[in-house]
Amino acid sequence: MTCEFQNRDDIVMDYIEGGLKPSVRKRFEEHYFVCDECFNALQVMEQALWLMRRRGESIFAESAG
Repeated sequence: MTCEFQNRDDIVMDYIEGGLKPSVRKRFEEHYFVCDECFNALQVMEQALWLMRRRGESIFAESAG
């Protein structure tokens, strides 16, 4: 399957942040379950954001010191 979303990273981030128009959100939700590329991008982005929220303060403090 060829992915219809050329700007996948932007779409995924907007989806996670709740910034997509309802029609685009619905289309993306229907799409990412059949598109391995989008599904994987969504999973990676969600995991990265979770890690940053959970451990970001200590991770960035270690790199600053």
